[in-house]
Amino acid sequence: MKSKFSFAMLFISGLIYCQVVSRVQIDKNAKVIDLFLNSDCTRSIAVCEKGSQGFYQSGNMKIGPFEKKSLMLSYVCYDGSIIAVNYEKKNKQFLQINNTFYGPYNEAFISEFPEKSCITGFFYEDIKGKSFVKIGSKTFGPYKVVSLPVLSNDVSKYGFFYSKDAFEYYVQINSLTFGPLNNVDKIYLSPNGLFYGFVYMDEENYYVQINENKFGPYQNVGSITLADNGSFGFTYISDDEFYALINDELFGAFDWCKPPIFSADGLAYLMSYKKNKKYYADNKNKTYGPYDEVLKSYISRDGMKFSFAYRLNDKWFLQLNDNKTEGPYDEILSSSFSNDAASHTICYKSGGKIFIKINDDNYGPVDSYKGTNYSQDGKKYGFTYKQNNNSFIQLNGKVFGPYEAANCNFSADGTIFITYKIIGENFICIEKIN
Repeated sequence: MKSKFSFAMLFISGLIYCQVVSRVQIDKNAKVIDLFLNSDCTRSIAVCEKGSQGFYQSGNMKIGPFEKKSLMLSYVCYDGSIIAVNYEKKNKQFLQINNTFYGPYNEAFISEFPEKSCITGFFYEDIKGKSFVKIGSKTFGPYKVVSLPVLSNDVSKYGFFYSKDAFEYYVQINSLTFGPLNNVDKIYLSPNGLFYGFVYMDEENYYVQINENKFGPYQNVGSITLADNGSFGFTYISDDEFYALINDELFGAFDWCKPPIFSADGLAYLMSYKKNKKYYADNKNKTYGPYDEVLKSYISRDGMKFSFAYRLNDKWFLQLNDNKTEGPYDEILSSSFSNDAASHTICYKSGGKIFIKINDDNYGPVDSYKGTNYSQDGKKYGFTYKQNNNSFIQLNGKVFGPYEAANCNFSADGTIFITYKIIGENFICIEKIN
């Protein structure tokens, strides 16, 4: 297979105009193990280690150090200004959100930051055995048991369930309270928070509630998907067979099925299922299959484009819309699309080696691949890969590196920025590429 570059190449950044816009010093002898840029390319966020300890660096802000083996979870908000870390110490759990510390707790877990928010939530059990939920500056509780909160993209809506005794559960969706219930499985919110759903149980059966609508009884229920326009879908088991309910349309019976994924407007969806030992994909307008397996489904925000990976006769393929198939490959590791779905990336294995294909261009082989970033119009792309323990950046056919760690991103106007740590130095730089 002919590749667009070989690793003997090193692109000399002096051949094009480059401007260093940020240079941040980190601890001497610290190793950067992961590095990325925030959403507007003004701040680099680094995951670092030094001996047995790890720490995070966001611009000039340092969070840590922590004992590496004690780290449980960490999340960074979209602009890189807030880092939240979940860790253990002396058999107790703690949270650190920037320079604010919480704990010690018997148990604590933090939620991921919503897509465009720097506010998050977490639940914790204090050392007296009482449980609470904290979302931004608000604290709810005490409870006997409480779930991790779910948040809308703007954090104006939230949901969690709780119990004040061992036998009665309640669901809290902002100011709405549902219950008492025998048990609750999980809470779901649409991205805009206007639509909610949850799964609950009585002594024998499962039920689904989506806003004011109730469904059931069922033998079991899978996950729920909700779109901003109120479209919904969920899977359930009845009489040992699988079904999918998408709005007012019932699909099944199946051997197995997966809940649908929706376009941003909720008008288009893609689902997969297994019937008579064969797998199928359905995008509302057409059914694809039979296959030996279906994975990695995607649908564009406008619903006009979709993809899914399928296995047939021990080879993997990627179905792109209705008219294009990529493959065969030994394995499809990942796939992604630009915001307008005009460009796509496939990371795959062939002959035991990893390759990246972006539109019609192949790159590799590589040791590892982090993921492709695209400009807003999808015409430019960049990705980071590793070879021989060094990091490189590929920008539309040009290679930058080697670095100890590196990444790239695009500003809203399509300007390319890279961030990197040069091997042997203790600075992290952000560079503007014109």
